[in-house]
Amino acid sequence: DHNFIVSNITKKMNVFLDDKPCDVFGSDLRVTTPQFDSFMYPDLTILREEIKSKENGFDTLTNPGAIVEVMSHSTKGFDMAFKFRYYKQIPSLQEYILVDSTRCFVQVHRRESDNSWAEAVNIEDINSILTISTINMQLPVVDIYRRVSFAK
Repeated sequence: DHNFIVSNITKKMNVFLDDKPCDVFGSDLRVTTPQFDSFMYPDLTILREEIKSKENGFDTLTNPGAIVEVMSHSTKGFDMAFKFRYYKQIPSLQEYILVDSTRCFVQVHRRESDNSWAEAVNIEDINSILTISTINMQLPVVDIYRRVSFAK
């Protein structure tokens, strides 16, 4: 289910971004904060500008516009708490999107113009639309969960 979700989002984003100066990358791209030497491998990273990488870290991105993490039972707490605290230290990050792989649930965190983070937006209706403000994309939630079975 995790892989279906990542694949579904990636397909939709690639089509949407085809003629735009933005890119979406999978989990092979490392992301770091300017303050630390540690890094994470987000499920999806949206880049809105030219790649900026950590000095001497050719494969470590420092300027993501948005990050998508797909949660499972075992990673949910880590993704919602620790990773969010880590990612929100990245100045370029505008959105942090969490997608649950065990039920229809999407949570969106957005950075405000004053650099604070707005209260999370929770989506639990399969017929809703996820707005990805970073790239001005409307993504039907039903498309995110295509071929995902919650009955287990």
